[in-house]
Amino acid sequence: MAFELNARTVVVDGLQDIDDGDGFSAFALRRAGIGKIALDVTSGGGRKPHDYTLHVSRMIKEAAPPIIEAKLTLDKHGDRGKAVKSGPLTFDLPDLGVSGSHVFELQAGLDVLRMVIEVGAGADESAATVPSSPPLAIASGVPSDLGDPLLSLDSAEVVSGINGRTLLVGLSHQRACGEASFKAWWDGSFLKSLPPRASVVVVYEAGGDLCEGRVDTTLQIDVDELLDNQGELYIDVHGRNVQSVEVLVR
Repeated sequence: MAFELNARTVVVDGLQDIDDGDGFSAFALRRAGIGKIALDVTSGGGRKPHDYTLHVSRMIKEAAPPIIEAKLTLDKHGDRGKAVKSGPLTFDLPDLGVSGSHVFELQAGLDVLRMVIEVGAGADESAATVPSSPPLAIASGVPSDLGDPLLSLDSAEVVSGINGRTLLVGLSHQRACGEASFKAWWDGSFLKSLPPRASVVVVYEAGGDLCEGRVDTTLQIDVDELLDNQGELYIDVHGRNVQSVEVLVR
């Protein structure tokens, strides 16, 4: 039987009684179009189909913004092959009867992945676009132009995968009328604190041509070079006219 990676979505009342299933790794959570999310997965096997199930709780957790909780499980059907199988998976998000900005919080094995999404009436094509895949490389030095303003930096976390370590930054910005792009900068220095601290500057470039509407984006930044030979480290993420966010890397 050919090896398959299968994905399905189910709605549940709660996540506490969902069995953990077989072991796997998941990373790089991102949007994949209207009402869809995607992420990369890795698991051992290779002989039988691997069925991934996204369990989405219909109980919305009160917060600002509200939280949609989900859990990803894997059934390898007894596959004990020694090969490592990786690939991207896409899941449909169910209609939970809510709209607006929500945090999508996914329990995936031992990890928790988060991103801000627009659901319901606010989920249009512009909010479903991820402008940075594969991950951005960090440019050396200090940017001479900080580009167009970001509305907010919402979250930051570092994940490890088959392509190295990636800094995932959740942010919001004004929609560009044309093609938008991002750059990430690091000046190569570490602040001598305990633990040390590095600063990453995110530059949003809309060409100065901004339109109505807000876009929520998860930016992927390759940070292997920054983390090379480093132990515990804080990464501060900055943008134009916004409060910074930080992530502790151990």
